[in-house]
Amino acid sequence: MRINQYIASCGIASRRKADAIISDGKISVNGHVTTDLSKKITDGDEVLYEGKLITPTGDKIYILLNKPRGYLSTCRDERGRRTVIDLLPKHITEKYRVFPAGRLDYDSSGLLLLTNDGDFSRRVTHPSENIQKIYYVHVDQEPIPQQIEQIRAGSDAVRLLDPRLIEIKIHTGKNRQIRKLVEDQGLLVTSLVRVAIGKMSLSKVDLRLGEIICTHTMPTI
Repeated sequence: MRINQYIASCGIASRRKADAIISDGKISVNGHVTTDLSKKITDGDEVLYEGKLITPTGDKIYILLNKPRGYLSTCRDERGRRTVIDLLPKHITEKYRVFPAGRLDYDSSGLLLLTNDGDFSRRVTHPSENIQKIYYVHVDQEPIPQQIEQIRAGSDAVRLLDPRLIEIKIHTGKNRQIRKLVEDQGLLVTSLVRVAIGKMSLSKVDLRLGEIICTHTMPTI
């Protein structure tokens, strides 16, 4: 199989992120660092990630997290800031190498998926899959119709739930996309919560901030 698919099957990252890992020279095959994205991995090859042997895992895990503010949606941070991995129980992190399927910025809260299934992560995050995410955005003032129309032009759908609460639906996932979309209209975001990813919604589960639901069955999205 292709090297990025192999890395994804080991629960290191999605195939797309695996390409970056390979390009950064963090993968070696049979004792030699490779940056060849077209390289094939065959039976008997020894693959190391940052010097540690990695092998495909047949035991997939899927974690639903209600992320609080103040945590990075990454596995580790060079500056020592807290990440969503810090919210997981040790019995999970000691057994599984999981990573966030998508992102939710440091100052935002709400629904986030973590997994060791690279193919599932790609389904959740790639725009071509059209998995819609729903956000509740509180702002500092009541938007005027022109501002709502401009936000609608950059998203899938928008509606005003309360004078200062905007619901935004979008299927892409660029960095801080929702914040930029709103703040470009001169509105200050006071809180941002992702309430749904596809068919999964915080309204359907009883999860307090920082809590998780863990399953070995691939969720329907």
